[in-house]
Amino acid sequence: MKQKVMLFAGTTEGRLLYEFLEAEGFKAMVFVTTAYGEQLLSHGKEETGGTARIHTGCLDREEMEEQMKAYAPALVIDATHPYASAATENIREASSRVHIPYIRVLRASCPAGDKNREAEKLTEVEDIGSAAAWLEHTEGNILVTTGSKELKELRTLTGFKERVYARILPIPAMLEKCMELGLDGRHIICMQGPFSEEMNYAMLKEVDAAFLLTKESGAAGGFPEKLAAAQRAGAAVVIIKRPGQEEGYSVEQVKKILLAKDENSYG
Repeated sequence: MKQKVMLFAGTTEGRLLYEFLEAEGFKAMVFVTTAYGEQLLSHGKEETGGTARIHTGCLDREEMEEQMKAYAPALVIDATHPYASAATENIREASSRVHIPYIRVLRASCPAGDKNREAEKLTEVEDIGSAAAWLEHTEGNILVTTGSKELKELRTLTGFKERVYARILPIPAMLEKCMELGLDGRHIICMQGPFSEEMNYAMLKEVDAAFLLTKESGAAGGFPEKLAAAQRAGAAVVIIKRPGQEEGYSVEQVKKILLAKDENSYG
């Protein structure tokens, strides 16, 4: 008999595991933070009354613990974004407190390469604050693909309203946040990625971007396509590094763990 599973999703990896759980008939509770994230889980699929229940909304650590106690899963799977370090810490701590096995799903890293960084116009920084400090000493438009949450850290940038073009998810709350920060419609691109090299190139050229600000989002997040497009467009790339080094499993490894008959495989 298959065990109950709790999945924290919101990424490509989370969607793939959700589809796997449904296909294999696992009883699962799946968490996403937004209604848009819930929509993406079942995009293009008919309602089938599957075995996975979806919970939408943000949870703090205490609320996660309550959900885990109530549902009593055999395994907690963290498939949140590589940069969602606070969420991962809360999920890991909550599962530890209620003594439920926890595994982290890792997105394969996609390094920018070993070529001469100066020649390739690549700069790596630790966080969004460091990116803002570095960009303060530059001129030219910036295509920002790090998400709406980080935009406030760029607000102090000289010429913020004129230089910054934000590419964000098509979620009303995110659009409103961008406008509250002072960006007008011409400087906001609402689209769901990942994007092809051609689409990235077209956007960079359209906004006359001298810089692309991005995260190392891996192949699943379209990182190689961003780099290739920026090189073609002659835009310098500022890359925010991933937070710390994590241990975990690939999507395929997690599938094998789930299919294992021995419950001890969850440990």
